[in-house]
Amino acid sequence: MITSGEKIVRLSETQPGELVRISIREKLLYAIVLGQEGRRTILASLEALPERTIHPFHFTPASERRVISYGSDWFAEILPGPEFAVGSSAFRWASGALRLEGGEWILAIHPGPDDHEHTEVYYNLSSNQMTAMPDQEDTAPVGRWRVWRSHSAYMDPRAEALLTVEAVDMP
Repeated sequence: MITSGEKIVRLSETQPGELVRISIREKLLYAIVLGQEGRRTILASLEALPERTIHPFHFTPASERRVISYGSDWFAEILPGPEFAVGSSAFRWASGALRLEGGEWILAIHPGPDDHEHTEVYYNLSSNQMTAMPDQEDTAPVGRWRVWRSHSAYMDPRAEALLTVEAVDMP
């Protein structure tokens, strides 16, 4: 018997914090559900969309779209580089970057070219809620991280990460 946590759902059935795989312009993207807004779902694509964006981005597809959901038990592996220091200004305006604030990770994500919002969004991965821009002086940035199906997949030496997120500095 095959068992896995994936399932096909409508975006309207998802909850904030779920990891999904969505088809956009014939490209499959991994995204995090940030919330519901009327008849649309706010997603943070963790990958660029070739010929449209060069960075991870947020967008709002119709909530009736079907996606593959990995649920909320996915795991983020932090890959700190030399920028990982309290007060570092690295990745301050980067889309896809994480900032450690206290014990919580905040995702910074900029809009896609056709999105309803024209500003970056900040999302607390620990509480699964939108949040204010983190204070640079009290946080430490990370520009590279991996997404795994679960913590047990991360611990399995035979498993592979679903993707590596690379933050992109925005002008």
